[in-house]
Parts: sequence; structure tokens; C-alpha cells
Amino acid sequence: MIKTMSRWLAVVALAVGWVDVSRADEISELRQQLQEQYNALREVQQKLIEIESAQKQQGQAVKKLESTGGAVIPETLKWAENIRLYGDFRYRHEQIDGDRVDQRDRHRIRARLGLKGTISDEWTFDLRLASGSDDPTSTNQDLDGGFSSKDVWLDRAFLTYKPHAIEGLSLLAGKMSNPFMTVGGNQLMWDSDLNPEGIAVKYTASLTDAASLFVNGGGMWVEERGSDTDTSLWGVQGGLMHAFEDQSKLTGGAGFFKYGNIKGKPAIGAFLGNTSDGGVYAFDYELMELFGEYASKLGDVPFTLYGDYVVNTASRVSADTGWLVGATYNKASAPGTWQTGYEYRDIERDAVLGRFNDSDFVGGGTHGKGHKFSFKYALAKNVAAAATYFLNERDAVGDGKRDDAYRRLQLDIEVKF
Repeated sequence: MIKTMSRWLAVVALAVGWVDVSRADEISELRQQLQEQYNALREVQQKLIEIESAQKQQGQAVKKLESTGGAVIPETLKWAENIRLYGDFRYRHEQIDGDRVDQRDRHRIRARLGLKGTISDEWTFDLRLASGSDDPTSTNQDLDGGFSSKDVWLDRAFLTYKPHAIEGLSLLAGKMSNPFMTVGGNQLMWDSDLNPEGIAVKYTASLTDAASLFVNGGGMWVEERGSDTDTSLWGVQGGLMHAFEDQSKLTGGAGFFKYGNIKGKPAIGAFLGNTSDGGVYAFDYELMELFGEYASKLGDVPFTLYGDYVVNTASRVSADTGWLVGATYNKASAPGTWQTGYEYRDIERDAVLGRFNDSDFVGGGTHGKGHKFSFKYALAKNVAAAATYFLNERDAVGDGKRDDAYRRLQLDIEVKF
């Protein structure tokens, strides 16, 4: 009996041992299979990461390609990504008539092409070429001369520095766009084509959520003379802007501008209304300016009211004051939209330097008063038709005669890019 039980116990022990050995082999195989599956999943995961990274790079490449208009930019031309081209073209028919002016009809063009280059986060460069002549207040070119080639001039070339350390500050150097504010875009003191030369500073700062201040200043080199003193222009301008809850905005400010070494000097190009004495300027020009602008809406239509006043505090005559008031209604932006404007101006002989203010009003310079009417219609995106009419009177030149009538009509087609 004992022997029989011993035999059965031996058999059971062998069976249990075989089961344990068999189960251990199965567990080992299962672990190996799990490890193989884990390794396979890791490989799949790594491939997915690589595919996702490739898709992201491809997306960035597509966006960059779209931004360049589909052009592939080689590594040697990466600098071109920091340059933006801009420009405009205008075709004009102009008719001039007046009491002492022979009636004339002429066709004129204006073509300007510029580029803006981003040098760094703080530095930019602006360069522009334009048609015309060496006239500082016009880039128009008459269509005449038997189909002759037309001149192209350096119209702008200046650096702009905006330091991160002083928010709202801009420093400009070179032949620059006018750094001084002109409310309503008026040309009482400065023609819109004028690009002064020298150094300027512009600063804006928020005072509250609704109010801000601005300061503009500059030192300009007007005329360099090797054997005589140079003529310069020094100016400073400042003011406040306030935005109201109805989205209207009020701007007001003042400026002072002084021409250095101009009395007793020959005309800068032409006197254009300023008083001369023996072929030289009779007076100094120290200009005090006051200006204001109110921009709002009538319903959904934008409108602007503006005014400018200037007096030459250095002259010894009464004809030393200039002023204007104006308004614009609506805005020609999207195709089919339009805008209109009106301005009345009175600019006496020695209120400003005639060489640098509006070259169209009263034929250019000072010594006149009258109306300016304007209308513009957007034909397409960046394409507009415009009409401007000057109904002016030019002061008689000390001969006892009445003021001269002066009329000027301008019809334009304008494109921008």
C-alpha cells in the first residue's frame, strides 16, 4: 500500500513539475512576444513622429512659397524676403486759365517706384525713385519733347531707427518723407511732394486709454554754400490726440519753424510770391503754426473737419499770415466708393516760404486766396479716378490793379501697388 502510494506520489510530482516547466516556457514565450510587439509599436510611433515633422516642414515651405508668389528663393537670395516694393502711377489732364495767364492744356504723368528694406527689428531703409525734375514740390512730367525719354530722380533715401528701449520713438536720417503732421493732408505750409533732407525725430506716447501725445522735430539742410553761410530749417511740432467713445477723434497742436540764414540770400529756385529786395529775400522766416482736426461719422459715412493757421513772426510787414479750413466726406476705398472735399485758403506773401508750399494753388507759392474742390471715385481695387478744381485769386503785384483770377482743373487716373 505504501509502495503504491509512493508510486502515485512520484507520478504526481513528475506531472506537477512538467506542468511548471511547461507554464514557465509559455510565460517566457509570452514575454518575448510582448517585447516584440512593444518594439514594433515604438518603430511605428517613431515613424509617425517623422511623418508629422515632415508635414510641418512641408506646410511651412508651402506658406513661404505662397508669400513669394510661387517663386522658389535660393539661399543666396534670402535677403530679398526683407524687401517690399511699392509704387504708384498717375495720368493727368490739366487745364489752366486766368486773367494774366495764357490758357493751356497739358497732359502729365507721375511715376514713383520705391522699396522698403527691413535691416533688423529696429532698423529699416526706404528708397524711392520718381519722375519729374529737380523741383522739390513736383514729380509731374509733361508729355512733350517729341516723344523724348523722361527723367528719373532720387526722390527718397532715408534710414529709420525705432529702438526697442524707447517705445514710440523714431529717428530718421536722409532725404525723407515729411516728418511734420499736416491735418487733412493740407498743403498750406508744405507741398505733398516735398521730401526734406536732414535728420528728424518723431515720438508718440499714450497718456490714457483715450488720449496720446506726439512730438515731431527736425533739422534740415536747405542750401549749402561753399563761400557763404548755409541756409537751414529747424522745426518742432507737438500736440494731443483724443479718441471718444463714438470712435470720433480730435487732434490739436502747434509748431514753430525757423529758417536759418535766409534773409539777404538769393532765391531758392524762385521767390514764388515772397518779397524780394534786389534779388534776395527781404525778410527772415520764423513760422508759428496752430492746427486742429476732428474726424467722425455721419451715420456710417466718415467725414473730417480741419484747419491750419500760420504767421511769420520775423517779417516787418502785415502780409505775413496764412490760414485754411477744409472738410472731406466719405472715403474712396473699395470699388464703387467715392469721396469729396472742399478747402478755402488765404496765404499772404510772406506767411511761409513760397518754394515749399502747394505748387498748384494760385499757380504755386504764396500771395493768393480761394477755393479748392475735389472728388475721387474708386474704379477698382487700387485704381481711382479723381477731379480737382482750383478757383483762386492771386494778389496784384503793387500795380494798383485788381486781383487776378486763376482757375485750374485737374483730371486724374491713379493706380497704386
